Amino acid sequence: MRFFRWLGYGGEFDIEGLSIVVGDMMAQYKSEGFYGETMHVDMVPDDFNKYGFDLVFRLSDQASGREVARGKTGVVFVMDAGNGGKKVAPVPDAFRARLQATPPVAR
Repeated sequence: MRFFRWLGYGGEFDIEGLSIVVGDMMAQYKSEGFYGETMHVDMVPDDFNKYGFDLVFRLSDQASGREVARGKTGVVFVMDAGNGGKKVAPVPDAFRARLQATPPVAR
């Protein structure tokens, strides 16, 4: 959600008039993370397709820079199909334009 809020959206139920759902998720643990450590999260969108994209991420300990985990979350756009159902929808052009116009955050 922080990624979408960073782009200026209020929540997962109104991204250019559509909602988003997580289609899949994968994580690979690289080292142990411990209580009290502050994690730094790097995240970039990747692998766009007609209906969504992946958010690829890396977590590292802020103090040491040690990589803790990496992975990806598959995001799919959906619209209300009536009667409480949802139907996949194409990635909105306005979303792509906003993403391209937003400068990356330097670390």
